[in-house]
Amino acid sequence: MAEEVVIVGAGGHGRVCLDVCLLTNTPVRGFVDGGREVGEIIHGVSVLGGDELLSNHGFRADAHFIVGIGNRHIRHRVIAELDRNGAALATLIHPSAVVSPRSEIGAGTLVNAGAVINIGARIGRHCVLNTSCSVDHDCTLGDGCQICPGATLAGGVTCAPGAFIGSGSVVLPNRTIGKRAIIGAGSSVANDVPDGVTIANR
Repeated sequence: MAEEVVIVGAGGHGRVCLDVCLLTNTPVRGFVDGGREVGEIIHGVSVLGGDELLSNHGFRADAHFIVGIGNRHIRHRVIAELDRNGAALATLIHPSAVVSPRSEIGAGTLVNAGAVINIGARIGRHCVLNTSCSVDHDCTLGDGCQICPGATLAGGVTCAPGAFIGSGSVVLPNRTIGKRAIIGAGSSVANDVPDGVTIANR
């Protein structure tokens, strides 16, 4: 039997993670969400507790975590806590995603419905490849990157850790997106983007 998954966050993104688990017959132990009542049932799955469970070694022993939080600031904080405590991580891939067997996907990553990952792509840990995004051949995504719905990375794009690629945006081939840089929704990126910079087409 597969290890049970614990989903951190019971909001919209967390429920998307749950849906992928249900579609792939992956057992779910429950949600961790400090903003909800312990024992609250969400789509048949219970809220187990809050952030205190992220570092509880006994609780963690036979569970694999995935971060189901879309807010990038909270997400990075939770990822750091899980990594600091050596938590085991789940990797979830929606059955409708198209993933080359000659790509690499790191632990803790979610690949959502309709996403495409092509040959030679290397995806880091704790990434989100959201609905119908496209990551073309030989792209490299560092840990904690988020590729939002409908975004397109052409071949050979490199995203440094924590980069955020907004919905419907396009990054042209062989460009580099810096650490924790933000590409706003609908943007077209023709040049490299430095660390921490926000690009937004208006």
